Amino acid sequence: MLNPMELMHIKPNIDAFCERHQNFVRFLGYAGKNLTEDCLIEVTLTDPDGNPVRTNLRVSPEDLELLHQLGSLLGKA
Repeated sequence: MLNPMELMHIKPNIDAFCERHQNFVRFLGYAGKNLTEDCLIEVTLTDPDGNPVRTNLRVSPEDLELLHQLGSLLGKA
């Protein structure tokens, strides 16, 4: 369980991240509103040497429930 006091301590860091990465935050907002069962989420991480690592997942009903719960929890931070 997340400690509300811990969330309060990292809130300034979250706000700073959102300010630095506004396009990413907008993307997350769009994704959160349009995420449905059977959506495919793909993520690529490219290290400083240019080597990509990719993964994906197909969203299940259980995944949707967890993501909505996390969104609600973080929305209260």
